[in-house]
Amino acid sequence: MHSEIKSTWPAAVKTRCRGPRCELRVDVGENGNTLTIIDVDKYSEITKYRASKCDYLIFLTNDKIVAAAVELKSGNFHGNQVLNQLQSGAQQISSLSDQFKFNVEKFLPILLHGSIRHASELKTLRQKKVSFKGKQHRQAHRRRVRQARLA
Repeated sequence: MHSEIKSTWPAAVKTRCRGPRCELRVDVGENGNTLTIIDVDKYSEITKYRASKCDYLIFLTNDKIVAAAVELKSGNFHGNQVLNQLQSGAQQISSLSDQFKFNVEKFLPILLHGSIRHASELKTLRQKKVSFKGKQHRQAHRRRVRQARLA
């Protein structure tokens, strides 16, 4: 899957997820895992995708495929907007899995952010979920630089 995506959209495949003041570091472990990171802005330029979008799509592959939609926010944000962006990422992952004929075993919506200034935004994030292939997923939201183990 990694080689097919990389050969189809080489300009969109990146080595890390990084925003102005946020970065997601992914520990792929030592089990021969392959990490594919798609910069959704670059992907959208190439494919003319015009809908709401998250910042990155991540695929970690070995025996199973783990996929994540990632949104990075350094300043203020609205919970509903973030949820729409993560939902769009879920839809893009679903489309890619159909296009390249792979099955996603685990899906993770991830928000990395600075501070949340309004309690109502945090409440929105806690109450609403992102749908992926008929299942509801609560987004993981964390502050600043984080290291994630997806496996």
